[in-house]
Order: sequence, then structure tokens, then C-alpha cells
Amino acid sequence: MNAENEIDHRILEVIIRSANCELEEVVCQCEGLTWNQVFLTIDRLSRKGELQLRLKRPGVYTVCLSHPATTNSVVGTPGA
Repeated sequence: MNAENEIDHRILEVIIRSANCELEEVVCQCEGLTWNQVFLTIDRLSRKGELQLRLKRPGVYTVCLSHPATTNSVVGTPGA
């Protein structure tokens, strides 16, 4: 598994475990990754339509899967 896929997988696991979690929560739960790595990955995945960022209040965003029904296929296939 390449580094980008590994980061994607870690972030998606956090989001699946904690539906509609705040962006900062994802960063805190991804030990060893920088804020920038998490943000850039979430940004890329949201542009691909896999995630959604939602404004909770000014400066605070929640992150969720765009298609929750695909949860098993997203996390169940590391390296895919």
C-alpha cells in the first residue's frame, strides 16, 4: 500500500467510526499525521465525492462519508 492510500485508509476509518465528526477530531485521532496531511487528504477525497465537509459554525467543519452505504467497501479493502 502506498503512503497516500495508507493515509486515506486511516482517515476513512476515523470518519466511519465517528460519523459527522469535526475536522479537528479527525486530526487528533490520526496520530503521526500532521494537520496539513489530514486536511489535504480530506480536501482531495471531498473533491472526488467520497467525503463531505459541512460547516457546523464559523470555523468548525464536520466530515462524513458521501455514501455511507459503501462503508464496508471503503474500509474493507486496504491497498485496493
